[in-house]
Amino acid sequence: MIDGKRFVEESGEVQLTDYGISGIPVFQVSRFATKALKKKQAVTAQIDFLPRLNEQETEQLFESRFREYAHGKTADEAMVGLLNHKLSGVLLKEAHIPQKKPADEVSKEDQEFMILESRFLEKPAFAVEQGRNAARHMEKDSRKALNIALDLIYDYSEEQAEHVQEIESKVDRYEDELGTYLVKLNNKDLSEKDSHSVSIMLHCIGDFERISDHAVNIMESARALHEKNLSFSPEARTELQVLASVVGRIVDTAYDVFDKQDMNLTRDVEPLEEMVDELSREMKRRHVNRLRSGECTIEMGFILTDLLTSLERIADHCSNISVCVTQVRENLYDTHSHLESLKNEPDEGYYNRLEELQREYVLP
Repeated sequence: MIDGKRFVEESGEVQLTDYGISGIPVFQVSRFATKALKKKQAVTAQIDFLPRLNEQETEQLFESRFREYAHGKTADEAMVGLLNHKLSGVLLKEAHIPQKKPADEVSKEDQEFMILESRFLEKPAFAVEQGRNAARHMEKDSRKALNIALDLIYDYSEEQAEHVQEIESKVDRYEDELGTYLVKLNNKDLSEKDSHSVSIMLHCIGDFERISDHAVNIMESARALHEKNLSFSPEARTELQVLASVVGRIVDTAYDVFDKQDMNLTRDVEPLEEMVDELSREMKRRHVNRLRSGECTIEMGFILTDLLTSLERIADHCSNISVCVTQVRENLYDTHSHLESLKNEPDEGYYNRLEELQREYVLP
């Protein structure tokens, strides 16, 4: 890679030596590297040691190694034949997995965190890409926790409730380890593009973590309903489903904004966030009416209020993600002021999009 962009690639056998890398593929690309270095450009060599496998297949391979083929073996023994022994030891060390740890005790979570090796920090362009991969894992897990938690409102399972808690703990670990990794990376000599990427990730991983926290809050509300043998009225259930669909949509949109850095998608986020607020206010008003008519109880009202608050907060964090990407791309960092201007001075497109959403998401 030259200045963070893929320039040339070769395949073949690579030798790992005490002075670096060697072999025919290295000789083939070295002439391009030499020319770039003479021009004072940043040169990075990336090596794919498992070129025939995509990311998902690689994860499955490691998981099967530690589960199916490693009974009675240690972690380093499970890696034999998979990667060069010079690499496997380093990989385990950077993932904080003791080499002599029984292989069947190495969790899938431990394997995922292998991508945040501190050695990658010496190759900033590659380290940034590894950070993006970790952030994608984090957002995927927070979305999964939210989906499971919402389903628990209608079909409670203690096993699934515990799964939400496990995912949230994993997302917490991501925020801690990825945050530390990105702070170190931010002190490296980064290209403008990579610097923007690191800034966006540093801002957004906190929102991903908070979304998973609110998923736990939703799960706890569902648990309270189950333990107290309570259930929402058919009208309230339908209303919640409408609101949950809008929340799901804003989460998907905000995560797409983060993944694709597509400024066109940001136009949908604020109208969606306002739609969540409008639906929540109307649901609270309807609850008060049902309470007065004896169709609902104060206790159910407390649970409903907790659910609505969590869903509103999730939409707020999605708004933060969208604004952060916009601000960093525009080299502006006063996120709060920018968000205030969007809400206080919306343009015609905002109102048109909001009207479309109001027609699409109507409470029965």
